[in-house]
Amino acid sequence: MDVKSTIELGFPDYWNRRYANVAESEQATHEWFRTFDKLRLFLEKELPSASSEPRILHLGCGDSTLPADLANLQYRNQVSVDFSDVVIEQMQFKHPGLEWRVDDVRKLSLDDASIDIAIDKASAREMSTPRDSMLMGAGHPGCHAVWLAVGPSRGGASQCAGIRG
Repeated sequence: MDVKSTIELGFPDYWNRRYANVAESEQATHEWFRTFDKLRLFLEKELPSASSEPRILHLGCGDSTLPADLANLQYRNQVSVDFSDVVIEQMQFKHPGLEWRVDDVRKLSLDDASIDIAIDKASAREMSTPRDSMLMGAGHPGCHAVWLAVGPSRGGASQCAGIRG
């Protein structure tokens, strides 16, 4: 990917075009790096039990099935944000029982004190540094952040990391 293409990843218009094209062609989701089944053991280790009802924030959720997959495991208190209004509308249609919001992870309008767990599956890798993204999404002392960069990183190594706040 060239520098211009990499810079485009930081703007909603790029993603709106991408998701609009996907919507017209296939209505399928695209999992960055790994599917839920491949992440499940890691998440079971890192996340508190669903019975504790943690408030989970999905940063740059895109069209990932992760929020719906976690809801199937009884994690009901979730909010998923992305700055693409196109993908948020698509996800609201696909999973109407979950909370979806148009918001930018670099300057969230959410009250971060209400978030217990912040999960970033790919946006930090594409838009900023993982730590910057986690600090944006996990801005209070009690919040745990789970950063998932699974698959080839820009450095070539495969990663699956948990960062706790």
